[in-house]
Amino acid sequence: MENEVGYFKVNKPSIIDLYALDDINCENIIENIKYIDESVFSNVELGDVKNNILHVKVTYKDSEFNAYLKIVDNIKNDLKGINKVLVENEKIEKANKTKKYIKSYIHAKHNYVKAYYVQLKLLALLTKEPLLIVDCTQWCIYSDKYIQHFLNNHVDIIDSNLFKIKHSNDGTLYTEGLERFGIKDVEMNGIEPEYRKACAAFLSRLSCYFIENGQLSNTCKAYIEVFEKPFYVCLVDIEFALEELSKRKLIKVKKRDESLNSNRLFISVHQSENMKTWYRNDEEVLEYLRDSVAYYTSPKRFNDERELAQKTVSRTIEILDEIDDLTNLMILAKNEEMIADWYYLSEYYEDKIILKTNDNSLVIDAGDVINWNYRGITPLYAYSLEI
Repeated sequence: MENEVGYFKVNKPSIIDLYALDDINCENIIENIKYIDESVFSNVELGDVKNNILHVKVTYKDSEFNAYLKIVDNIKNDLKGINKVLVENEKIEKANKTKKYIKSYIHAKHNYVKAYYVQLKLLALLTKEPLLIVDCTQWCIYSDKYIQHFLNNHVDIIDSNLFKIKHSNDGTLYTEGLERFGIKDVEMNGIEPEYRKACAAFLSRLSCYFIENGQLSNTCKAYIEVFEKPFYVCLVDIEFALEELSKRKLIKVKKRDESLNSNRLFISVHQSENMKTWYRNDEEVLEYLRDSVAYYTSPKRFNDERELAQKTVSRTIEILDEIDDLTNLMILAKNEEMIADWYYLSEYYEDKIILKTNDNSLVIDAGDVINWNYRGITPLYAYSLEI
C-alpha cells in the first residue's frame, strides 16, 4: 500500500458523565476537591469557573492533567437504552430521576491511558453518593463500584474498560472508543460466526498494540508481536481508499463494501504481503486466531496485569471472609482463550476460587495468582469487582 497516513494526533477527550444522589452544585464539588487525599493526586489546583465549567488541574504520577467539569440539567435523559456493565436497574432509575449530573472531560497531549484513569479517580471523589457513570466515548454505563475499584489501585492498564469490541449481524466487528487515544477505530468485515469470538480477541489485542505504539493506515505489514507469527495486517483508511478507487484502481470493491464506515480504518489479515484483494481475510490466519490462546502482551502490560491481579485476588479473599451470600460477588475474569466475561462466585475452598457463568466455569488458584506461578505469557486473572 502506498501513501501511508499516520494517526498520532491530540486525543479526542473522553466524555464521562457522573450521576449521584448528592445535591450536585458547584460549591459542593469545590469543597470535595479541596479535601482530596494526597495519596491519589500529589497536587490539585482549582481554576476559575467560566461558562459554568470548573477547571481542575491535577498531578498524577509526576504528570499534569487538566480536567473540566460542568453541572448539566438532567432533561429528558433516558439511560435505559445504553449498554451497561453490571449496573442494577434500580440505580439507573434513580439516575434518570436526578435533577443534575456532572459532565467531565480531560485534556491530554500524551499519556492517554493515564489521563483516563485520572478522570475516573477524580470522578470517584466528587460526590459522597455516586450512582453510576456513563462513558460517552463507548456509550456504556458502569456502576459506582467500577470507579471506586480504580480509585483504590495504582495500575493504569490498557484493557477492555478503555474501549469496546462490538459486532453486527452481518459479520462486521469494530472497535468503539479508540479516538480518545488520538487513533481511529477499526473495522473487520465478513467474519463467519465460528471466527467472530477469536477475531474479537484479536482486535482487542491489536487495539492495545496501537494504543501503545501508534497506528498507521494504508499499510500492509507483519505484526509478529500481535500474532506471534509473521502474518500481515492490511490497514486501510476507507475514506482515502474510496476517493482513490476510480483514479488508481488499486482495490476491487464489492457491492457490500459500499457500507464500510468511512470514519474507521478497515482491517484484513493475510499470510503474505502480496494478497490480491485487501478486503478478504485469509482462512489460514483465521484458523490460527481461533486455535491460539494469546497474542501480544507487552512487558509493561504483563507487569500491570500481574500487580492488578494480585491486589484483586487478595481483596476478593478478604471479601469472602466478610460476606455470606457469595453469589453477590461478581468478578470480571479471562478464561484460557483470554476472553473476558463476568462470573459469579460459586465456591471458595482450599485456596481455590470457583467462578461460573451460564456456559462456563473457572477455577482460580488464589495462591498461584498472588505468587504469580502461572506458566504462559498471559495467564488467567481476575481484575475487577462488583458487589
